[in-house]
Amino acid sequence: PKLVALAPAFKARGYTLTDSNGTTKLVIRIANDRTGYFADAYIYKADGPMARSTFRSVEDVPLALVADRTTVPFLGVTIRVPRDVEPLLLHRYGPSYRVPRRGDQGLAYGYSRLHTLVRILENNLLGIWSLVRFR
Repeated sequence: PKLVALAPAFKARGYTLTDSNGTTKLVIRIANDRTGYFADAYIYKADGPMARSTFRSVEDVPLALVADRTTVPFLGVTIRVPRDVEPLLLHRYGPSYRVPRRGDQGLAYGYSRLHTLVRILENNLLGIWSLVRFR
């Protein structure tokens, strides 16, 4: 809703912002127009002590981890983000979150080296496609 209103600002900087990624229509997708790479932003709604994901219930987080927010500049506007992200990262990834694991989507999804290999292959193919397409 508020993020979707920023679509023109994203477009001016070479990104397309949509509120319908494929069939789910529950995620806001921000795609780089030149490369095709993208990031997804998830919508949460307060429900008692929890912030509930409208996308997947495994994405739910305790509201206390995101309730205290601060403002930061982003693409020429001000957005609100959690003031203390460490507890949120601990909840999502566990105590070893400071050690990067490629393809790690968090504790709720488990970690699979095979799944990670498939994602790496997919990302590399996307990179090759973007190089060929935009030359």
